[in-house]
Amino acid sequence: MTVALVTPVDGDGGRMTVRAAERARRGREPVDERVATLAQFSSAYRQLVSATTPTMVAQAAVEAGRWALDSDISWCGLLQGDALVMGAYSGFRNPEIADVWSLGLGQGIGGRVAAEGRTITIRDYLRDPRRVPVMKKVIDDEGIRGVICAPLVSDPLLPAGSILGVLYVAVRRPHTFTRQECDLVTAIARDTGVRLASVYREAALQLERDHVADRNDVLEQRLRILADLADTCADTGDLSAGLRIVAAHVGGGVSVVDQSGTVLGTANDIAGEERVTVALQSGSVEIGRMEVSRDRAFDRGDGELLDHVGRIVTLELLRERSSLEAELRLRGELLDDLLHGNVGDEAALVRRAALLGFGLSQPAFVACFGIHVGHGGGHDTAPPVARSVADLIERLARQRFDQVIVATRPTEVVAVLGVGDRNHATVHSLVSELVATATALLGGRPLAAGMGRRCLTLADHADSFAEASTALDLARTRPDAGQILTPADLGLLAVLGRGQQKKPLRELVTQALEPLVEADRQSGSEYLKTLHTYLSADRHLERAACELHVHVNTLRYRLGKIQELLGVDLHDVDARFVLELALRVHAILD
Repeated sequence: MTVALVTPVDGDGGRMTVRAAERARRGREPVDERVATLAQFSSAYRQLVSATTPTMVAQAAVEAGRWALDSDISWCGLLQGDALVMGAYSGFRNPEIADVWSLGLGQGIGGRVAAEGRTITIRDYLRDPRRVPVMKKVIDDEGIRGVICAPLVSDPLLPAGSILGVLYVAVRRPHTFTRQECDLVTAIARDTGVRLASVYREAALQLERDHVADRNDVLEQRLRILADLADTCADTGDLSAGLRIVAAHVGGGVSVVDQSGTVLGTANDIAGEERVTVALQSGSVEIGRMEVSRDRAFDRGDGELLDHVGRIVTLELLRERSSLEAELRLRGELLDDLLHGNVGDEAALVRRAALLGFGLSQPAFVACFGIHVGHGGGHDTAPPVARSVADLIERLARQRFDQVIVATRPTEVVAVLGVGDRNHATVHSLVSELVATATALLGGRPLAAGMGRRCLTLADHADSFAEASTALDLARTRPDAGQILTPADLGLLAVLGRGQQKKPLRELVTQALEPLVEADRQSGSEYLKTLHTYLSADRHLERAACELHVHVNTLRYRLGKIQELLGVDLHDVDARFVLELALRVHAILD
């Protein structure tokens, strides 16, 4: 460290050392004054080492500097960026100097000390050529003459780049400072720099602690919101109830919709200008989105919270979907309501289907799949469909159609196939391909299928199912396996087989054919088969007898018994029409 010292000469030309002059002056002071001065210095130094803010450190350093040298003035400049600004002062006549005092690095005495990291002393500031013009008048007005300026070094072992400011100690007379005075001020400045660095570090740590505490408070609040959301959904099973908790926190409206736009849950109707959309994804599959709106802007914290909310909402939707899928597999309630026309609450039915990933607003077909039995088989002889077969049909259907709902019945697999804008021929081709692939994977066990009409409204599904079921019954009894029949293949049966018509049609069969059914059951008389063959042969006795492998007289006898049991005349056109219709309906229903 370089210290500039000047040896003065007294006014009479005799030489006198500064140290000797100081000893002489102090020797004349009363002992109690020196003790008091030392006590004040000690107090200021204790304040310095215990200071907790930069201002307290600077003020303690200023007081310690004044008491150490019994000086008139002291001030401390703190480095902020590339400039020194007033940190604390003592002894100024004009306090306003604190507002105007400032030096850049390298400017004036203080700027040089801060830039070079060494202590500089000045005997007479009034005659020093290094003064900054801007500060010259301010310093002169204060009468500052003798000055020591020392750097505040944060790390004495690494002074370069560790200067935090400067400490001035000054008197209002020309004065040559001793080396001891210079070293003392330098030591005070060094300790001030070390303490100031410690305060800065502690302030930085406190700021970090405050930031962490604030962050923890935010995270705890988010955890409470997320916990309330999860608990509400788990306790009530109501997604909208959970969304109301989110809406209350964000101060806006929240809605959850599936990919088709069907609303799955909503809370509040506030529609502000600021909007956030959160994708609801299970793995790589998007199952919907959550839309949030309010009047004020969303910040990063809001985005993080809503992202976590979206995950819980996704889990809730998956839970609801899983529950509905289990319900669908065990009881098929959704398809029972849809395919049997129980659509009193259409919105609830649409929402249930949406949770299963199916939008009922899009065109669809109902298809029924079953095991082929060949000629002579019927509904009563249809084999049951194994769970493995049903799972295979569902998997193949999902590979070919965008949206699928499947339910397994004892002898058939019922599927609602979302087809979008595909035409009937394309859908028929895809179902044929599905049946062929399933047959091959099942080791050649033949399947058959029936398709209903295109469904454009909820009410269409019941008719489409009735047609598909009827078509399957016919397709599985055809000689050739793998056939897919449609309403075009049913003719009049497509009308007679509709779900809404089945009850009165059964009554028609009972009224028209019950005596024959009962006689066949009791005696094995085959009256139903005889009547069907006779009418199918257009009432030709020889042809009907040949098909029945009986004598014509036997046929005449049977026809007589049939007319007797039914109380009808087979020559009557109206009677024959009713009987032919009843026989066809009987074949469809039974």
